[in-house]
Amino acid sequence: MKFIDLIEYAVKLGFKAIPVEDEYYKIVFRSNNSMYIEISFPNDTINQDLEDHINIDWDYSIRNDQKIEIHKESFEYYKGNAATKIADMQNDISKYLNNFAHSKFNIIEQSGFSIFGIRFLRYKQLVFEKK
Repeated sequence: MKFIDLIEYAVKLGFKAIPVEDEYYKIVFRSNNSMYIEISFPNDTINQDLEDHINIDWDYSIRNDQKIEIHKESFEYYKGNAATKIADMQNDISKYLNNFAHSKFNIIEQSGFSIFGIRFLRYKQLVFEKK
């Protein structure tokens, strides 16, 4: 699989490709939750000679109707050879494309721990509804 194949698949799912930088693709989608999803990932010019200590990454962001970012997450791949990192990334992106296109989702706020009802280390987590 190539990254351009992911773009073509995303377009079939209803995403729109946006021309951006030379080394990255960007696609957008309006979800069934009326949210705007933006996904960025490398294109096929990525170096096949990536060594174990060199990472590659992709990210997504979710914006509401007012285009205010309400959640963002990025994923880094740094262990293994180039082929392994690229394949793992492409599989993960494909899963997210399918989930965003076919599932509703919620963004929930969680905390690492609480003491006497006070929550600490808050973070947001994307959760897709099961079908």
